[in-house]
Amino acid sequence: MVQVIENSEDYKKALKSKVAIIDCYAVWCGPCKVISPVFEKLSREVKGVEFFKLDVDEVPSVVAELGVRAMPTFLFFENGVKVNEFVGANPKGLMKLITAYQEKPKAEEEKPKAKEEKPGAEEEKPKAEEEKPKVEEKPKAEGETASSPVTSQ
Repeated sequence: MVQVIENSEDYKKALKSKVAIIDCYAVWCGPCKVISPVFEKLSREVKGVEFFKLDVDEVPSVVAELGVRAMPTFLFFENGVKVNEFVGANPKGLMKLITAYQEKPKAEEEKPKAKEEKPGAEEEKPKAEEEKPKVEEKPKAEGETASSPVTSQ
């Protein structure tokens, strides 16, 4: 669910969220109208993120504080600190960025981050590396300056 920021107090409350995304829009902005349904849909699907809308014409003091110069602008906050910004009505780009902030299930968080190596295990060469043709340099003719590689198999 998208919450509406109507004044500076609402804005301050929004910043208290662990992860908050604010859609800075204008009612007269065509691209804002296009991306709005995508933002609404993501607000229902993405867990661990709070979604807000801010009409730039209704709360100009907050807009000035945020430095918003184009619409739509999506501002990403973590624990009250601005960590990212997305400008424009690109649905795929917005979805990709928002889902990066999605709360991860506990099982995913507990997975080891680096692949553990087994003691005594030898490193295998990738097959593609073994099958590369050898490149030999063609002997230069008298007066020739550039060399052309010749492949042999």
